[in-house]
Amino acid sequence: MKEIHSTSNVFDAALLRLDIIVSNYEEVCISLSGGKGSTVLLHLAATVAKAHGKRLTILFIDQEAQHTQTIAHIQRLKQLYCDVIDNFYWIALPLTNENSLTSNARTWISWEDNVEWWRLPPADAITDQNIFPFYYYAMTERDFTSAFLNWLASGKTLAFIMGTMTNEATNDSALTQKS
Repeated sequence: MKEIHSTSNVFDAALLRLDIIVSNYEEVCISLSGGKGSTVLLHLAATVAKAHGKRLTILFIDQEAQHTQTIAHIQRLKQLYCDVIDNFYWIALPLTNENSLTSNARTWISWEDNVEWWRLPPADAITDQNIFPFYYYAMTERDFTSAFLNWLASGKTLAFIMGTMTNEATNDSALTQKS
């Protein structure tokens, strides 16, 4: 990856990119995890969307065994930006996830049927397994996200934005490599 020097700072560059996205797409969907990257992304995208008089769609995939502070944070963000959020998809469906906590099983299913859950999903979470035409039981989170975005886009231009910290990216050697 070639290094590019710029006179603008990261904050201004992020706002410019978001301005271009919000201006050019009919719908903007933010992937929200509750982490630092997606939280900052939502703050910036909400600011830009408000300036354009547009609204955002949020996708939050609740993985069931998340910290209560993360869930409380997501609920606060949902309330804070209710004036700029058009649709907030709080997904609490059985999805297959990678498991790095035990050597007994490489994957686990969040919100699995007939299993005691870590906690109950919020009342407004999507728990109906028949709500999406593409959903099948225990599909992977990656497959769900891909199918969800195809479903959401149906006939319109859609931008999907994820806030990932460079040092947390799945392939950060490719992101930091200089040529």
